[in-house]
Amino acid sequence: MFGVGMYLRFTQRRNADGAVVRYAALAQQPAGGCTVKPQVLMNLGRTDRVDVDGLLRLAASIREHFGDGRDEPGGPGHGEAGRPRRVPGCRLSA
Repeated sequence: MFGVGMYLRFTQRRNADGAVVRYAALAQQPAGGCTVKPQVLMNLGRTDRVDVDGLLRLAASIREHFGDGRDEPGGPGHGEAGRPRRVPGCRLSA
């Protein structure tokens, strides 16, 4: 089974006037996959316009529902005995 690493990805570009604009995105990198190119799951937009408070609320909600992974034997996203948790309305992709 392949593990997946999720992270915030930052890119930047230079405008015609020389100003540098940075963008943020939620990306994943399949561990052990054949490709090294990350998959962008969601573009968050320009870093100077990102709703940071909204992202912090999202992170708190994820921790509330799934924990931080430190106190469970299977690590993040796993329930009892290291089995993957079932999330209603979601399906697991290999």
